Amino acid sequence: MEIGRVVGPAPSTVKHAALAGLKLVTVRPEGSRWGGVVVAWDLVDAGPGDRVLIMREGGAAVRLLGRGKAPIRTVVVAHVERVDGLE
Repeated sequence: MEIGRVVGPAPSTVKHAALAGLKLVTVRPEGSRWGGVVVAWDLVDAGPGDRVLIMREGGAAVRLLGRGKAPIRTVVVAHVERVDGLE
């Protein structure tokens, strides 16, 4: 799991049937080795600028969503208000 900031929405006109009703957002992971942003399925209704916890492990994400074999890798699982000891 990683902490990141939501950059904004990632509109999608066509989705896999198993993902109907889910919202996509772009997230910039904090301290990422790769830089850039990732696209994640948003389970917590996060908005631009929100600090969030993302999970980048497909098997766990699919189990969390309960959507069978849906093509999912990255999911926003929580809002992060603060991280004690790191700020």
